[in-house]
Amino acid sequence: MALYLLTSMFPKGLDDGVARIFRQAVGGRRSLAFVASDFDQDHARTDRYFHLFLQMLKDGGVTFAQTQVVDGRMTPEAAQEAVRTAEVLWLSGGDTPAEWADWQRYGLPPVLRAHDGLLIGMSAGAMNLAKTVVCTPQSGHRQFCTYPGLGCVPFTLVPHFEPPGDLAHPALAQGGYGLGDDGIILYQPASGGQGSRTGFYGPVWQLTPQGPRPVPATMGL
Repeated sequence: MALYLLTSMFPKGLDDGVARIFRQAVGGRRSLAFVASDFDQDHARTDRYFHLFLQMLKDGGVTFAQTQVVDGRMTPEAAQEAVRTAEVLWLSGGDTPAEWADWQRYGLPPVLRAHDGLLIGMSAGAMNLAKTVVCTPQSGHRQFCTYPGLGCVPFTLVPHFEPPGDLAHPALAQGGYGLGDDGIILYQPASGGQGSRTGFYGPVWQLTPQGPRPVPATMGL
């Protein structure tokens, strides 16, 4: 059963609460694929972030027996196989529409949708998990833009959110969340007669027509 862990960024590393959530979510899973946000340019930058987040996870008590980077140094077929077989996927932050275009070019959307492990989306990677992706100036884009995403989570997401935020687009008031740095949203779809589950930690706001409303922290996985 797939589990989605959505984040913005952890500027100072994982605090104790975040580290505990990561340990619980990863559980006994032993392999990780780091899916880049830019497949064809600046591979050195991709590798730096790959090692940065591996170290961050290690400092929080999470290690993997097998790790690899998925980007343009692979063929589309190899990238699809790496994503299909890894137990944990890290979907990187970066330019959100460009990341989506690379995923499409490499045939990854159906493989990502079918994945039944843990998918960790950071910033752009979290946004592209949504049914509707809404890019805003606050999340690092020049202007608002909207397009269909993976559809793995049923709400839109604005990472790096700080109230009052950029809420001019109507889609953001229809089940969306603002996710601050050091915050987490956990989402598990309905399965086997059980309803879906959503958990929150750290700075998270529900986006409503009346403005952002803080969401109380819950710890359910």
